[in-house]
Amino acid sequence: MKKTNLKFFIPYARWRRMRALPGQNPVACHGILGRGLVLGGIPLIFSILIFFLSFSLPSLAKKKKETEEAKSSSSIVVGSRLDNLSAEDKRKFEALSDDQQKAIRNGKIQKGFNEWMVELTLGRPYYATEHHPVFVDYEQVWLYAKPEIKNDVQEERIIDFQTNWPTLHRKTRTQKCLVGDFFVLWDRGVVDDIVSEKERKVFGSCTVETSEAFLPIVDGKPVEPK
Repeated sequence: MKKTNLKFFIPYARWRRMRALPGQNPVACHGILGRGLVLGGIPLIFSILIFFLSFSLPSLAKKKKETEEAKSSSSIVVGSRLDNLSAEDKRKFEALSDDQQKAIRNGKIQKGFNEWMVELTLGRPYYATEHHPVFVDYEQVWLYAKPEIKNDVQEERIIDFQTNWPTLHRKTRTQKCLVGDFFVLWDRGVVDDIVSEKERKVFGSCTVETSEAFLPIVDGKPVEPK
């Protein structure tokens, strides 16, 4: 009969045969060991959570900041349109419900809005069509687009050959595109649904801008331009 090599099972076997102290229940002894292992693993779990949060929180904060900036910009544009309404359009706006007026001021549209209300809130769409290949059951489909900006920054610490001073060489590449944001679906002259444009398709051509800066390093930090 072939002998089984038990070398790899010795640590586990020793753990299973751990002797209890006199008068101590072996089961309880193993329970103490188990609790020790669990308590010992708690700091490790917290360390892992902190590690992941350190990466996720900055990106979440950045998204929140971008969303707040977009909302603020939208409200400013709507406010400008409201300030320049004709006397007739002002009467039309004041005839709307409080909820509708609040939505328009906040740059948001709702189901049931007519074309005048949507354009007052969002401006004219990027395009409008009566024959959309996907939304075939609607009399009109409007697409609204939004700018998408991507920044690529490369930095390198160098010694400026002219001043012989530690310097940060920064190269920035900014790409600006117009991407699909959402569709407004119309039925009998009012908004029937609002659907996000998930593909974020790029419309037109993107523009690319590059810039270069040499920032002197003082006390270990680059001096940013004012």
